[in-house]
Amino acid sequence: MDKSAGNNDALKFIDLFAGIGGFHIAMENAGAECVFVSEWDPAARKTYEHNFKSRSPKIFELDPSTGEQPRFVGDITAIDLEKQPDAIEDFDILCGGFPCQPFSQAGLRKGMDEARKRSPSGFR
Repeated sequence: MDKSAGNNDALKFIDLFAGIGGFHIAMENAGAECVFVSEWDPAARKTYEHNFKSRSPKIFELDPSTGEQPRFVGDITAIDLEKQPDAIEDFDILCGGFPCQPFSQAGLRKGMDEARKRSPSGFR
């Protein structure tokens, strides 16, 4: 089976805690298609959209009834999959960025003591 980008049989991935899109680049280079993105930081969202809008336009399409981008969301925890079971398209691979702020030279460098850290237990 041909899993190249643009093929309907391509592997599909979602990009959670996406930052500016490192996983997106890797998965796209492997021939996968991004079908959903979640990133809450406004600066990272702006950069992500700049980096991928022409390459993955489906992610950034507006819902005409709401004027929102349902495939490019901020807070993933705001999606209630019981009420909106189709909010996230079916996917093969879940990519999730590790929280870099607690470890960044530009941050407070508190590591695992950072109050904002996200952990695997944050997945519900």
